[in-house]
Amino acid sequence: MAWAGKAADESDYARDDYAPKKENTTEVERIPSVYSDTGDENDRKQTRFSETLSSGKKSLDNVSMVTTKEAPVGRKNGDETVATNVILMAYMKGGSTFVGSILGHTPKSIHFYQPVLSVYGKNYDYISKDKTCSVLTNKCRNGTAGAYLATRVLTEIFNCTLSRYTIRRLSDGKGGRNWKVYRDCMYHFDSHEECRKYCADKIRVAKVLGLSMDMIEGLLDSLPSLKVIYLLRDPRATMVSRLTHMGAKRFLEENIIDTSRALCERMLNDISISKTIQQKYPLRFKSITYESIAREPIPKAVEMYNFIDYVYQESDLERIRMITNSPQSSDKVGQVKRANSTATSENWKYVIKPRIKNTIDSSCSKTYTQLRGFGYAAP
Repeated sequence: MAWAGKAADESDYARDDYAPKKENTTEVERIPSVYSDTGDENDRKQTRFSETLSSGKKSLDNVSMVTTKEAPVGRKNGDETVATNVILMAYMKGGSTFVGSILGHTPKSIHFYQPVLSVYGKNYDYISKDKTCSVLTNKCRNGTAGAYLATRVLTEIFNCTLSRYTIRRLSDGKGGRNWKVYRDCMYHFDSHEECRKYCADKIRVAKVLGLSMDMIEGLLDSLPSLKVIYLLRDPRATMVSRLTHMGAKRFLEENIIDTSRALCERMLNDISISKTIQQKYPLRFKSITYESIAREPIPKAVEMYNFIDYVYQESDLERIRMITNSPQSSDKVGQVKRANSTATSENWKYVIKPRIKNTIDSSCSKTYTQLRGFGYAAP
């Protein structure tokens, strides 16, 4: 039976039910073991999977981008948008689902929801060039297998050459209509020739939580069509959200000193590298805060759309008004809505426990100093 794929059009996104229907999106979150210098069975599985993706044996000690032909570089052409590649880099519970819905759920974009973590399979890890570290403790193990896998998967995304095997590991129901069209085509045909058209003319937005900034710099060096939006959020708000919503919240609270220090040390290192990247690629790297988007969603959305060369329409702005001033809040992925986005971004101030706040403040004092450069006031 022929596959009747249909890309989303403007009318799809103007309706109240613009988001994809609810699917089974249950995730199993696991607290990682304490890392040692020796690899465990998961490391061996990861290495074997990396070798499978590479279509032959390649050394994982030499991490480099795959030099296949890229999809078109982003630019404006009259009223049409020619595709570009975008990474939304953020931290777990840092507001990225909300911002990802603004960037990735337009008629001209295709949203890849946490592709690195989905394929890598460890929700509480983040990857740098030469090691993999725990989000919760910052304890690391050396090795480049994670870096190779991450670059390979992102290169496949940005070249529109994802294999059906890789697509099956990505999160269903979380990428919007255009993602579902591309995914369903690959399920049916398993053919880049047949399915590339549903990806290549779109702005490809990858929400990435599991990479450090040194990896982002390497990707910018290797992919001239790549643009990066670096999303920041007050560490206290991020920690409150983790304590409220994450499966590991008991572990987080019982180890609040270590977990808050892990977040802020990672942010401090990323911010330091981001300053170099900003000077190196001023037109391809942009930092923005979650709080500023929540306060001024329309102006900040326009700012981000202009940055990624998306020619927005009034229907895009109306959709943003709807999700930031909705009659009822929702945290469903792909259906993020806020009754008052500003109030949501500041709610942590009224629910944080004094002991938790004092601990985070002590762990994050150096990070607070650096965040002042992004508009944050001293605590």
